Amino acid sequence: MRNLLALAAAALIAFVVVGWFLGWYSNFHVDVNTPKITEDINKAKAKIENILTKKPNATTTPAPTPAPAPPGTPPRVTIVPVTTPNDGTFVLPGSPDIHTPPPAEVLPPLTTPPPPSSSVPPPLPPR
Repeated sequence: MRNLLALAAAALIAFVVVGWFLGWYSNFHVDVNTPKITEDINKAKAKIENILTKKPNATTTPAPTPAPAPPGTPPRVTIVPVTTPNDGTFVLPGSPDIHTPPPAEVLPPLTTPPPPSSSVPPPLPPR
């Protein structure tokens, strides 16, 4: 189905382009309804103002209040990482400002690639 729509669109574009170059279209006139455009822009501005000022409409319902947490549950904590400007690392609130790399013994040892195998395939025959 999608291929048929793409084929129809390509055929229409080809028809318009060929007709343009062969002079099939002698008069091309477009009417622009500027009062309607202005009216639609003003409606959009009013909707945006209502959204930005959060005026409640009659159709909107207030958001339900969250239920209180049951006793004994830990409080919710949101941790927001902060990027330091000098090296781009993330620092969590309450952590020290100095970034120290882990000790060398924690890092895995570097390994060398294995030596190539002794079995080499035969060369290809000439063509």
